[in-house]
Amino acid sequence: MNADLAAMAVVFAYLSLTSFGGGNIAIPEIQRQTVLVHHWVTDRQFAEAFALSRSAPGPSTLFVFLVGAKAAGWAGAAVASLGMFVPSATLMQAACAGVRRFGNHPVLDRLLEAMRPITIGMVFASAYLIGRSSVTGAATAGVFFACVGVLSFTRLPILVVLLTAAAVGIASA
Repeated sequence: MNADLAAMAVVFAYLSLTSFGGGNIAIPEIQRQTVLVHHWVTDRQFAEAFALSRSAPGPSTLFVFLVGAKAAGWAGAAVASLGMFVPSATLMQAACAGVRRFGNHPVLDRLLEAMRPITIGMVFASAYLIGRSSVTGAATAGVFFACVGVLSFTRLPILVVLLTAAAVGIASA
């Protein structure tokens, strides 16, 4: 799949500026734009890029590098990454300057409080989209529910859970 780099730049800049609440919030729209609208990657390629990015430390939207690379090689990786990070980083700098200037203004406090449930809903939507193409049978469903349980009810480090789940996945393949 070969992507138009200008279109990719516009799409990822838009996604960057609409991902309030963090990169996980943008996952459903990134999936929709890259898989359904522009057909730059398949649903499976998107899920694989997402899974691979989760096995490495760093920002939650690192997978856009992989999506861009799959869509248009190194140039696509660069365009997707710059488009995803530069606009929101610039906006965040401006927002930080505003917070420093206005401090604990009641309107700002209410705005931030109102955004919390929206953010939580968008995280659940992201989990659903990724899970839909990743849970493909009883074995993957078992690994999924085991990971959710362990991460929800224990203090086991995520790296241990990740490596254990990967070993189970490899063994059951």
